[in-house]
Amino acid sequence: MIKKLLSSLAVFSYKNSKAILITGLLLTLVLGFFATKLKLNSNFIYLVPQDSETVKSFWEASTDFGATEYLVGLIEIKDGQKDKLHKLQTFGDFYVSEIAKIPEVSTVEHKINKQKQSFLADFFIENSLLYLDKPDLEKVLGKLSDEKIAEQIQTDKELLTSPIGSTLKKTIIQDPLLISEILKKYYERITGKSEEAFGAKKEWYFLSEDEQALLVLIKPTRLAQDVDFSKGLMEKVYATTERAFADFDGAEETLQIGFAGGYVSSLSNAKSIKRDLIVSSSIVLIGIIFIFYLFYRNKRSLFYIVLPLLMGIAWTLGLAYFLIGSLNVITIVSSALLMGLGIDYSIHIYNRYLEDELEEVDALQKIRNTFQSTGASVSLGALSSAIAFAVLIITDFRGLSELGLLAGMGLMVILFTMFTIFPAEISLWGIAEDVNKKLHFQESLSKLMDKNFYFVITHPKYIVTGTAIITVLMLVTLSGVLPTKLPGIGIPFEEDMQKIRPETDEDILIQEKISTKFNSNFKPLYVISKAKNSNEVIEQVSALSTTLDSLQARGLVENYQTITNYIPPLSRQKNNIELIKNIDIERVISKTKEELKAQGFKADKFKFERLKKAFSVREPISIDDFERLGLHDIISKFYVKKDDEYRVKTQVFLNGYVEDLSKVSNFEKELKLSGINDTVTGIRMVVAEFMGIVKHDFFLATIAALLAVIFTVTLTYRRTKHIILSLIPLTFGIIWMLGAMKIFGITMNYANMIVTPLILGIGIDYGIYILTRYLEDGKNDILAAVRETGQSLIFGALTTLVGFGSLIFSQNRGLESVGYLAILGITFCAINSLIFLPALLELVNRREKLILERQLKKC
Repeated sequence: MIKKLLSSLAVFSYKNSKAILITGLLLTLVLGFFATKLKLNSNFIYLVPQDSETVKSFWEASTDFGATEYLVGLIEIKDGQKDKLHKLQTFGDFYVSEIAKIPEVSTVEHKINKQKQSFLADFFIENSLLYLDKPDLEKVLGKLSDEKIAEQIQTDKELLTSPIGSTLKKTIIQDPLLISEILKKYYERITGKSEEAFGAKKEWYFLSEDEQALLVLIKPTRLAQDVDFSKGLMEKVYATTERAFADFDGAEETLQIGFAGGYVSSLSNAKSIKRDLIVSSSIVLIGIIFIFYLFYRNKRSLFYIVLPLLMGIAWTLGLAYFLIGSLNVITIVSSALLMGLGIDYSIHIYNRYLEDELEEVDALQKIRNTFQSTGASVSLGALSSAIAFAVLIITDFRGLSELGLLAGMGLMVILFTMFTIFPAEISLWGIAEDVNKKLHFQESLSKLMDKNFYFVITHPKYIVTGTAIITVLMLVTLSGVLPTKLPGIGIPFEEDMQKIRPETDEDILIQEKISTKFNSNFKPLYVISKAKNSNEVIEQVSALSTTLDSLQARGLVENYQTITNYIPPLSRQKNNIELIKNIDIERVISKTKEELKAQGFKADKFKFERLKKAFSVREPISIDDFERLGLHDIISKFYVKKDDEYRVKTQVFLNGYVEDLSKVSNFEKELKLSGINDTVTGIRMVVAEFMGIVKHDFFLATIAALLAVIFTVTLTYRRTKHIILSLIPLTFGIIWMLGAMKIFGITMNYANMIVTPLILGIGIDYGIYILTRYLEDGKNDILAAVRETGQSLIFGALTTLVGFGSLIFSQNRGLESVGYLAILGITFCAINSLIFLPALLELVNRREKLILERQLKKC
């Protein structure tokens, strides 16, 4: 039935060649136009289901609080330059003023701003006792007894008469009882540095410890995941940077700058992927032309095979515009995939037609013969591959599901164009007269193949035994018994997205410098707390802060910034006010002056205003106070009021390597164990969610593709023996590929995970071609089956290898690994189909003959 249907379609196209070609070209022009409108979306967030709670929380936080990432600039003093700190600071001032003019920049900071300085110098000091937790307030009150005052002034004398720094001396003058020592950790929560770090020399700048680098924290107006926005932003930042260096005297000779953050990586990812697409497409085109020259030495042959293929790809990408609208880092390989597989089908059809070209048969009958015989096996191979890809649509990972849609649809479209366009071409232009002449390469290859296949057929036990031994060794390797570059059992999954990006990315290099010089990554998580009123939400955040303090002491959290660093919980403030209002501060000051005089100091040289103001506070701090005093901008970034609800953002920096997703997971678990049910979000949370879905869907996709392949060959062959025979080369090819990955140290990642289901779809074709040709005429002639199909299989495998192999030249290490894995998988499946399967079939033949002979003897 299928053979008749395929033959009828080909004959119809042959008889209506002009109409078919005109219609095909018109469709190609229309759908090709829409294919050019496909955009490249390198934003991995869109690969995660948008109804995921993690993703929804991320978008909500981005809407409420703006961009969740910084564009981090690192200005450094060049090697060999000395005493250039002043130039670094003054250039920083000038540079920041220029960057702030960019419309896409919301805020830019390189030092503690004046508003915050004023807050720390005045408001914080005056209200300092309201910030203290109970143990710290008790320490302060404990300092106010006559005995403790005397002890402290004695200590002050020892310090002031010793060679201490000027900052500490100034502190003692301003605060003789050194209550500020207890306040230090609250000060550090706000600034990220101790008060002593801001001496006259540093003037509040974000300097590295060695004073050779200055951080510039740029907050853009939109997210880094918006590639178009990132591109426009970085173009303006680079242009402004170039002008600033040119306009500032001596900057180019003494300073250098680099950038890190999602905006840089988003742009560099898009650039590298586009570059990789152009390079790989060029290599595929050149490689295929070269292979065709070797095999056919005929331009028309290339035209017959490539025209239906290119039309099919154009139709597929045009339809993709309407179905998915854009390509991503996974589906970007679809063109190479379709070209590699599609040309495989074309070659089998064309080679079979050439075989009949040698017979004295009219062209129409040759078309019938070709599409009834080879057309059926090619259709089966294409259908099995298409189903293997189509089942990927069920996965949540959009990279896989969209690839499944594109590849499954594309293979059927290419098969249709081959069954319609190719017969129409033959009808109009026929086969070139010299097509079967001067095929020296094919003749040489045929002779070599005949010798090898003859050896395979005559020594099948050696081949089967050798293949079995290699397979067992690969399984042992995967078990972790043998030493390899990847220790342990199986193939690990690489979660670090940095390790599959181009090694030369500016973002990676600068991020490493920042982590080294500042011991921070500037890629925070955000904890979002929600409540109906401001006091309630601050109490909630206070409970969170207590947990974060504990996690900081344990080393999981590096530091955090939150609104309670500026506005303590109301309950704490009221309790502290009750305790300090009973203190006779005038008596304390009087006693302190007495002790100073007793130690030989002039009491009027010391300041007591801070102490008096701190103990005179009688009203709690509120958000309104910040509004009234013009300090609103300090806390506005931490909260929003929306839908009659206060939402507060706590910014948390984790310790250690920023790309270690286990730390993200541990942090969220620790919060829940502590009873904190606030939402944790941020780009690292989305990455963790992304990787979880990728790993889950990798196994789901592999199992689904395998079941689809088994289902297809079961429907085709019916008999268990033939089903198993068709699957064995594929199974061994996959095992060899995984074993080679273990040996060469190639890990799984979110890009190359597509290769395993892809090889299931491709590799099954090779076994099907050999087995279907073997069973076709009922003679079970293995040598004839391999001789007629083997050359097409090798040709097709070579073009597929060129298609995927071109990816090894990619800058993106994820795409590069796709190329290497595809080469391994395709090569091993082809070898097992061309060598192991014929040997196995020969052994089956011999066994069946032996059984038949025994039955005849019994008769």
